[in-house]
Amino acid sequence: MGCPTSVHIGEDLIFSITTHDADTGVLTDADSNPTYRIYENETGVPILTGTMAKLDDGNTTGFYTESVACTGANGFEVGKDYTIYIEATVNGNKGGIPYTFRAIAQEGIKKNAALNNFEFLMVDSADHITPKTGLTIASTRSIDGAAFASTTNTATEISGGWYKINLSADDLNGDVISFVFGSSGADNRVITIKTAS
Repeated sequence: MGCPTSVHIGEDLIFSITTHDADTGVLTDADSNPTYRIYENETGVPILTGTMAKLDDGNTTGFYTESVACTGANGFEVGKDYTIYIEATVNGNKGGIPYTFRAIAQEGIKKNAALNNFEFLMVDSADHITPKTGLTIASTRSIDGAAFASTTNTATEISGGWYKINLSADDLNGDVISFVFGSSGADNRVITIKTAS
């Protein structure tokens, strides 16, 4: 049985259980796949529910795992505690086990992992101060000193001169990455980042 005590928002949480015969303690497959419910803090309504699946069925007995995306879209928030309650029935006997974990903030930009909604400001090339709206952005990146190449995705406007881009794992597959965001009538925005492993 296992579950991490913390998970970064935006990453997947993987948890597992093994099921046993209640009378003998011997590893035994469940009558059906175990179910889970995830609760935020001590609220009585789960934010997610689902069913676990066997892992390596040919070589293990009663071993079930599940992977859950700990994202804002799935209801997870930084600094909140969550409890996973898992139920399984083995030979007609129902049992349950809880795990608790905390959602924490990402520590830097991860290497070779997609990052959505990377934001940057574009300013007018005439005065180098005024936010520039309505731009079509050309975006390129250099990974670990290699030649600049186009990013996987294109940037879109938020408002007030702010733009965002979804960076793919390919865009972030290096230790030091430089981005250049450019458009006619605006100063180039140059951003260099160091990724975390």
